[in-house]
Parts: sequence; C-alpha cells; structure tokens
Amino acid sequence: MSQSSFEVYEGFFLLGNEGHYYVEKFLGEGTYGKVAKCLEVSTQKHVAVKIVKNDFEDAGEDEIKALIELSKIDADKYNLAKFVEWFHHNNHVCIVFEMLDLSLCDYMEKRGFQPLSLTTIRCLAWQLLVALRGLKKINMVHCDIKPDNIMLVDQNSCGFSPSTSVSPQ
Repeated sequence: MSQSSFEVYEGFFLLGNEGHYYVEKFLGEGTYGKVAKCLEVSTQKHVAVKIVKNDFEDAGEDEIKALIELSKIDADKYNLAKFVEWFHHNNHVCIVFEMLDLSLCDYMEKRGFQPLSLTTIRCLAWQLLVALRGLKKINMVHCDIKPDNIMLVDQNSCGFSPSTSVSPQ
C-alpha cells in the first residue's frame, strides 16, 4: 500500500462516532489494511484501530456485520476481542477494538520460538475452545485462526499462562 493511497499517519486524529482517536503508532499491516495503536482522547485509554484499505471496503463492511453479531454475546465470557465502534475516515473503514497486549506469534518470536509448556498449551487451547463455543452460539465460524490472530490479554502478568482473546479477522 503506498503512502499516497493511505491518508492516515502517526500523529493524526481519527474522528469516530463515539470517540476521537490520536494515532500513536502503527502496530502492523496486513492484506486488508493497517492496525494503529491509538489513544482515545476523552478516556485516555488505548485502543487498536484497524484501518481498512480502500480496495477492501467490502471486506471491512463484512467484518463490521460480523462484529455486530459478535456484540450479541459477552466478549469476556467467550475470550473474544471487544469491538468498540466503526466509522469512515477519508473513505477508509476504521474499526476500533480494545487494546490487547500482543499476538501469540509476537509472543513466540519474543521468546525466540522456544516451545511452550504443556500447561500453557492446554491453557491456550481451552481458551480457544471457549471462544469457538461463543462463535458457535451465534452460528459463526472463524476462518482464519492462526498465531497472528490469537491475542494475549496481558502476557506479563500471567507468566506462561496468558489469557487469550480471538481477534476476528
């Protein structure tokens, strides 16, 4: 994605329907767009804002429909990333999520890709199964489960038993 086709930069403000978000830094980029770490100005809380590329607006709108369905169940109970709101910014769909710690992929990289203990694997697997149970409850399927889409809530406070949250992608 060229910078000229993507009109969001660090230091920008994104004006949502429910909040104003200051773009602090970009956390990553994927096929559909970029994810930025933003500060919601009125609450001073960090959020993650997915900014969808113009070419993928339909995919962004499909994701919003899925997130609205997901909002019908308790994200905490089912280990799901919390959807905050969505809005348009310069023809980009922006989707706001709670800020989570880091992905399982990033966590593994940080650990030098050392194997996880069996206890940790069981903990992660259980939490993923709980998330999948929540999706089943609303007849939804996650089609892209991978370490990049498994978010750890707070890996520092949990040691090697991180709480997880499935990121809807």
